[in-house]
Amino acid sequence: MDFIYENGNGNIRDENGDEAMEVDEEMYPIEEVTNVIEREERSGKAVGRPPILVEEHEKSLHELIDEKLSLVISGVMDEITTKFSGLTISKSVLYKHTTEKCRIILKRAHFHSVERSSLDKNEERHDWVQRWLRTDMDYTSNCIFIDESAFHINMKRSFAWSRKGERAVAVVLKTRAKTTTTPGAVSPKGTINMYKRTWVQKTFKK
Repeated sequence: MDFIYENGNGNIRDENGDEAMEVDEEMYPIEEVTNVIEREERSGKAVGRPPILVEEHEKSLHELIDEKLSLVISGVMDEITTKFSGLTISKSVLYKHTTEKCRIILKRAHFHSVERSSLDKNEERHDWVQRWLRTDMDYTSNCIFIDESAFHINMKRSFAWSRKGERAVAVVLKTRAKTTTTPGAVSPKGTINMYKRTWVQKTFKK
């Protein structure tokens, strides 16, 4: 048995708030399926199924994600149902609530070392800045910035579309390709020098 209702805007929804299947309006008129607005006006009370996840659950979801960033949705469901005994929820409903209501989405992780924000590392950065501030260094007049960029023929986006249950495979010419590096130096007066450097692969005899 499925519970469907009309949301007041002429749209038929199922018990999860998703768009329901097509309903024969001649056999089951919308006002007879459920007209939430009229029933609320008659009774003065909110009618319909209350949300499964409330503010308390959302707060726990945020705390859980902050503590365990790498959890997949099944792990999130295990954690949240263990913490709140009696809570029953499907993966699809939890995922939709997490991404749409809590605005938490799964992204590619950027790994930072433990030392990155440590007290010693921050003090080291501060001392480095203070040391250079005591010199005549001025990045607007007497500094040269050096950088490089690299590319190869097989460069592709790291994300790709695929059907559910299938691996996203991007076809390239070779799994390994020769990398070309382009260093450059820039100053307030403009580009100082730029050149291409190609690595020569050495062969070793046994």
